Amino acid sequence: MFFNQSCQSYNFILIIDNDPNNQCTLSNILQLNGIKVKKTISGKTSIQVAKQELPDLILLDINTPEINGYEVYQQLKTQIETANIPIIFISTPEQTLAKIMSFNIGRVDYTEKNFQESEVLAPIKNKSLFWQQNQGMINQNQGLWQESWESRKTKQIIKAETLVDELTGIANRRKFDEYFNLEWRRLCRKNLPLSLLLCNVDFFKSYNNTYGYLSGDSCLQQIAKTIKLSVKRSTDLLARYQEEKFAIILSNTEFGGAVYLAELIRKEVYNLKIPHTQSKIDEFITLSIGLATILPKQNVLPNTFIEMVEKALDEAKIHGGDLIIARKII
Repeated sequence: MFFNQSCQSYNFILIIDNDPNNQCTLSNILQLNGIKVKKTISGKTSIQVAKQELPDLILLDINTPEINGYEVYQQLKTQIETANIPIIFISTPEQTLAKIMSFNIGRVDYTEKNFQESEVLAPIKNKSLFWQQNQGMINQNQGLWQESWESRKTKQIIKAETLVDELTGIANRRKFDEYFNLEWRRLCRKNLPLSLLLCNVDFFKSYNNTYGYLSGDSCLQQIAKTIKLSVKRSTDLLARYQEEKFAIILSNTEFGGAVYLAELIRKEVYNLKIPHTQSKIDEFITLSIGLATILPKQNVLPNTFIEMVEKALDEAKIHGGDLIIARKII
């Protein structure tokens, strides 16, 4: 059939739609064309399923429960595991492109809920990176199809790995920069607050000199793991900012919530009781934290805000460490 021959790069498609009838119709069309299908209803659940199952393509209803299709799209595109998965929106005829474009996420593909087979398959075909008009060429190169599909998967894995800090397993500076700029623009549009924490391990150079670099690496790994337990929302991001510095992006978080989390992290890291005999402030490893909260504006550069947080961190270090300096810029 048409789809089976021209879209072989998509062997597994995830359908996110809260209407069982829609799910049934879509899955029947896809399965008749030789495609494996998984169905979810909840927007939140679908994000976890996508991360675990890694589908080749996602069909996403605009009006998912709990969080809408835009929020699901946004989270999928900011998660390391799912950032490169193609997504096609499902809409009613009256919503169509106008509704989708209001999300302001650039060019998107969509299919309407009349679910005619040709109209369902057309945008999927267009999404396929391997579709070619010459059907004879496709039939002659089945081995190349598989090789290309595997290559795409490999590239997706490599891309994900380039966004992860090798030592700690959390996001790296590149991922921080990408996500921060993305959230700045999103929260600017929605007029919602953004909080940023920068955490520095106090007297870390002397720790390395005293205990060795292997112990230093272990120390950073323990701290990253501990902070990660406190950063629980999927919209927040923990990243390794520099050698002994960690950054935490808190989307839609007020000043009070950011201060509360900073104090929690400071205490949890101290409670690790990692010995540091050369510290000038305590016998154990401590953190200095600079933080600020802002309502992102178009006339304020994101880097200007980051510099404010860096200055707050420097002030905490100047005052001896094991301290939080907070700035409310709203």
